[in-house]
Amino acid sequence: MSSGMALVNAEREASAMHRPFKAGDALELFDDDAPRKTYVYNNAILRDGTTGDWIGTFLGHKGAIWQSRISGDAQITATGSADYSAKVWDNENGKSIFTLPHGHIVRSVALSAMSQNKLITGTQDKRLRLYDLNAVIGPSNPEHPNGVAIGPDSANQIGSTSSEGSQAQYVELGQGIHQGSIKSIVYDPHSDFNFATACDDRTIRWWDLRDYKCTAEFKVAGSIGSCELNIIDGLHNNTPGGGPRGVLSAAAGDTVYFFDGLKPGMLIKQIKLPHDVPTVSLNYEKNQFITGSNRDPWVHVYDFHMDPMEPEVEVLKGHHGTVWTTQFSPDGKVFATGGDDAMVKIWKYCDEPYGLWGGSIEQTTNGA
Repeated sequence: MSSGMALVNAEREASAMHRPFKAGDALELFDDDAPRKTYVYNNAILRDGTTGDWIGTFLGHKGAIWQSRISGDAQITATGSADYSAKVWDNENGKSIFTLPHGHIVRSVALSAMSQNKLITGTQDKRLRLYDLNAVIGPSNPEHPNGVAIGPDSANQIGSTSSEGSQAQYVELGQGIHQGSIKSIVYDPHSDFNFATACDDRTIRWWDLRDYKCTAEFKVAGSIGSCELNIIDGLHNNTPGGGPRGVLSAAAGDTVYFFDGLKPGMLIKQIKLPHDVPTVSLNYEKNQFITGSNRDPWVHVYDFHMDPMEPEVEVLKGHHGTVWTTQFSPDGKVFATGGDDAMVKIWKYCDEPYGLWGGSIEQTTNGA
């Protein structure tokens, strides 16, 4: 979620529920006509991250969308698809700005957080590409001179691609380094140079675009399910509590890993859980993290410091299939989950009124 917006794969507006909500209550977003377990999504849906209200649907992909990212200013969105392409969209009018064809399924995408003019893509065939969006020639940018390269290096291949009237150059990074599908790309929100990749070869790698090289890597014990940078507003600059500038959270097998967002490869801690974990998201302010599970359709809430006698804080029920993705909002007051039941839920994670949640825990308890 970014700037009050959320990208979800569901096609029905959330209905406002006119009662007080407590922490742990959720809004449900789903398609009433979707056959469960066989629904394939070719369209990314833009929704209000606070209320779940439908904003728009991006139409154009011809295959399932594997990943989507909103820019820091919420002006554009990038998507990666099974139709062998990545697209960049205008969030205001819903139109495709650029289509960037690839040679295989695009599993992951990331937009640079500061300048927002760089796009990185990762594919099923182990290739990592860097695009300069300012150098793409097309209907939205017809006057840009051709032949603009972003960072030639003897270890990196410069290529070009074209589709639907757009032409783009890219740099292929780290040829031969990834030994599996690149499942996630995470940009440092405070830098245009640093990002991390999570790969099916059970390795998380950190990269620096100033020399176009991998600077650190960390082997995990299982297949990586998710890898996200969790930042809660006000906790990423030597703030009270001493939290690092963001925490890179990864789920792999039955273990969750937490890395310092400032130091590539620097492990804060790893926690082994009693079940496989397809996804994890951390709220550093509350010292809690949430996961899905391969053994049930629930959202599990754990203590980051893991009291051995009482490690699980809470179990949130509502999904009817495995929860594959979780993500906290930037303010840490809500989080979103997506599951096998073709449903996205937005869960309240604070006691005070928030968005459509108009009541507090006390009001709900008293039957108000």
